[in-house]
Amino acid sequence: MPFVQDRYVGDIGDFGKYALLNALAGDDLRLGVHWCLNRAEEKNSDGRFVEYRHLRGCSPELFDRLQAIVREDARAVSSVEQRSVLPGGSIYFGEPAPVRRGKNYAAERAAWNQAALERLSSAEIVFFDPDNGICGNDDGRVAGPKHVHPGELKSYAERGQSLVVYQHQRRVKLEVMVAETLRELEMGCAGGWALVFRRVSVRVYYVVPSREHRATLWTRVKEFGMGPWGKHFRLMTSTGNSGVRLFQYLVDLANRGEAVGISYDTFLAYLDGALDFRSMTGRNYLPSDTGLVLDRAAEVTALAGRRTVRRGERSIEAGMDTFIWHKPKPHHRPVEAWANENHIVPYSREDWLGIFPDGERRLIGAEELAGLF
Repeated sequence: MPFVQDRYVGDIGDFGKYALLNALAGDDLRLGVHWCLNRAEEKNSDGRFVEYRHLRGCSPELFDRLQAIVREDARAVSSVEQRSVLPGGSIYFGEPAPVRRGKNYAAERAAWNQAALERLSSAEIVFFDPDNGICGNDDGRVAGPKHVHPGELKSYAERGQSLVVYQHQRRVKLEVMVAETLRELEMGCAGGWALVFRRVSVRVYYVVPSREHRATLWTRVKEFGMGPWGKHFRLMTSTGNSGVRLFQYLVDLANRGEAVGISYDTFLAYLDGALDFRSMTGRNYLPSDTGLVLDRAAEVTALAGRRTVRRGERSIEAGMDTFIWHKPKPHHRPVEAWANENHIVPYSREDWLGIFPDGERRLIGAEELAGLF
């Protein structure tokens, strides 16, 4: 009997999914795949987009393997396991999810989860491929066959495994869905990232790194985005509550007359649970990282709202970017900050200098920052 997931094997979504998984696992992190197989095959046209030759250049070998599966009418997840689509040494859990019926369903689901935990125990990264994705924490304690529950994922995170979880876009704005889900998936660490594949339909892959894998996976996510797949995936990050705490702390200092900011690289490190950018990523900060800084600062401002900062008779409506400054003294903001059409600020450079005068600006210290985690 075919499963829901079988019909998608070899389609355009599969191509993007397996390219991402190969990039994240590399040749040194063992991949585990939880197929989350669903017996309830549906009658619709999903999975029919198997002509995507225009994308072959992104991953030629992977393209050829998937197209062979399609040509040979071997579209099943078992073909993915057998044909070197994913890294050698990958392990798979393919027991179908129990059907949601009867009073024993919760026990059956728990037994199914336990079997998966045991099977995938030696994996370092575990990919979950539910039909629809993650159900909310408020949707009950037991997920249906098309979903995984955050509580089920937590069991893997708690033993040090990194997670990648598929999510079909729900009927809410993408940015809202991603922000809410990333907060649910913080799993005791600083939060993860979402990679959105926008070809034919919107597919979201949440990456929840363990502390051990965080630097490695962040580097691989960035490299993936800078390669040929970069124009087909969108990286979205989680600010979580940490960004809002930092913003409010700096606002409070400014309203007490203290001109304190944070450097570009330290801001990114802090949002991802670290105090030092290089220790998190294994490399130095690059100019190409600045776009991500501005995007994440905008997320913090959107979550917290602008805050009024006063000094004497002067006031501005500050956002998170107001406090992100160059690391070398005197800790300027670049002139371009007041001419960026994508990140417009509601105050002038002169007003900013009136609140944060030359000679008084300093960057937040590591001990101060550690207290905000």
